[in-house]
Amino acid sequence: MGTKLILTTVPVDYAEGISEELVKEKAAACVNVIDVGLSVYFWEDRIVKERERLLIIKTDESSLDAALSLLRRIHPYKVPEMIVLSPESVNEEYNRWVKGYTSGG
Repeated sequence: MGTKLILTTVPVDYAEGISEELVKEKAAACVNVIDVGLSVYFWEDRIVKERERLLIIKTDESSLDAALSLLRRIHPYKVPEMIVLSPESVNEEYNRWVKGYTSGG
């Protein structure tokens, strides 16, 4: 078991609120908010251009399902991007901190 990363993009106006909710609910120990600038994607038969922010959500494997469930509920998109990454190597003290916050472990 260890730290998992969830990547998602959100409209600029939603980034801080979603990040705070994830941490407040202990679904994530930390969320980095990165200004992506412009995203270009295909949606509902057209090309869309939108200002977005990338959220890098740090959670523990034991809290992953809860984090994804909460993110699904509070994300403004009908089909939110939720990409889960399993880092090959994470500082052990950081792993303990993430697990301790998100799952009380």
